[in-house]
Parts: sequence; C-alpha cells; structure tokens
Amino acid sequence: MNLTTLGIGIATGIALGGVYSLIGLGFTLVVASTRLFLFVFESVVALGGILAFWFLNDEGWPLAAAVVAICLVGAVSGLLLDITVHRPLIGRVRDMGVAVLVATIGLSIAADAVLSLLFGGDPRQTQAYVSATPFIIAQIPLQWSFVVIVSVLIAIASGFAWSLRHTSIGHQLVALQQDHEGAQLLGVRVSRLTTGVFALAGLLSALAGFLITPLADASATTGSTLIIPAFAAMAVGGFGSFTGAIVGGMVVGLVEGIVPLYANVNAVNPILLGIIVLVLLIRPVGMFGRPDLVREY
Repeated sequence: MNLTTLGIGIATGIALGGVYSLIGLGFTLVVASTRLFLFVFESVVALGGILAFWFLNDEGWPLAAAVVAICLVGAVSGLLLDITVHRPLIGRVRDMGVAVLVATIGLSIAADAVLSLLFGGDPRQTQAYVSATPFIIAQIPLQWSFVVIVSVLIAIASGFAWSLRHTSIGHQLVALQQDHEGAQLLGVRVSRLTTGVFALAGLLSALAGFLITPLADASATTGSTLIIPAFAAMAVGGFGSFTGAIVGGMVVGLVEGIVPLYANVNAVNPILLGIIVLVLLIRPVGMFGRPDLVREY
C-alpha cells in the first residue's frame, strides 16, 4: 500500500464524512429540539440527488439556480414533515418517539416507492457540478468535488456555531434544546421554532443529496444507503451534539474510505459496528452526547 493510494482513501473518506456530517447535523437539529428521530429524511436526501439530475442533466439549469431550487424543495419537504407527521401526533400518543419513528419508517418506504416510480429504478449519473479533472497535491490526485463538500460543511458549521452564540434565534434554539418546558415559560414560540428546525433539516438533507452526486449516482435508494452511516455518525459523536455530528461523520467517512484499501469492502460495516460498541462502552452517550437526551430515549 503506497502513500498515494492511502491519500486517495483519506480524501475520499473526508468527503464522505462531510456528507454524513451534513445529514447528521439535520438529524441532530430535530433530535435535540424535539427528542425525535425521523427516518424519512433519508428520502429527502434521495430527492436532492434526483432533483440534481433533473435540473442539471434534463433541463440544463444553471448550477446556482439548481442549488437554490434543491435547497428550497428540501426546506419545503421539512415543513411538510412537521405539519403531516410531527404535529398531528403531539399529545395523542403515549410514546411519541416510537410512534414517530414507526410512522416515518413507513412514510420513508412509501416516499422511496414514489420516487422510484417517477424517476425509475436504475441509478443515473448526474452531471458533475465541478470539473471532473483532478488536481494533484503531493502526487495525490484529488477531486474538486471533495473540496466543495468540505468547504460547504465548514461554511455551514461555522455559520451555525456563530448563530447559536450571537443571534436571538440561536439563543432560543439552545434554550429549547436544554429545557423544552422552560423555553416555553421564557416566551420561546416553540411551535414556530420547531417548524424552522424541520425546514433547516430538510434543506441540509437535500443539499447533502446534491453534494454526493459525484460519488454516488442519483437514485431513489441513495438516501437509504446513506442513512445508516449518518446514524452511526450520530451514535459515535453523540446524540444531540452538533460537534458530535461532525466528528462522528468524519470518523465514519474515514472508515469507509480507508478500510477497503486494506480489507474487503464487506468489512466496513462490522468495523463501524465495533467502533460504535467501543465508544458506547467507554462513554454511553457518545463522544460529545448529552446525557439528558439519552435518558429520555
């Protein structure tokens, strides 16, 4: 195994980790704000990739217009999930977490079936949103899409961290994460804020589906292949932690990028499972997880 091959594996792992981190950030927003995990966001990831194919390949849209449209559709999808899945169950079921999880698994299966009917069952290669010609650093050929994915993650994570510390909405979100009832007593409009959280989670999911297109073809099942690594990233990084979503995403991505260089690709999932078990044995809430959220689960 030479250093060039290892470098390619690391670069690929970081790019995959960036996508998992974006999906994980969306999940973490919803989990930390509502104590709920909505499996159906995987369908929004797939939708982002399918829209990228339609807008860029079929319609020939400018890249900027396609990205804006994909983000808007993702945000609207998140809003619809809040209105149709989350709100109707509030106060009507004893175990909200289980009810929402089961409902969204069923909805995800139905959504994937609809996407398959509309888009077809075969994966399709989407036009690259950056040059497909790699650039060389230290004799390692790197894809420009890797740079875009990592840059987008850094920009979103930095903006998100700044808003949590310096904006009113960020302060309200922190209060909601720490104490749902206390936030209501302080005057936080929880329903409106939660709707915004769902919209942002949908936007991040659709954006992740678009960004992954140079690495994975557009397909109705793309989201289902990414959801398990993203969930593993949350388990490793810790539920309810935005830092954990990013760190966990990178850990999972690097495992997927490096392990196939030394072992069979089928060894990736057992190694990921071993890492999850090891982390949870040492720290049951994950590396950066919040104990209060874990207790509530």
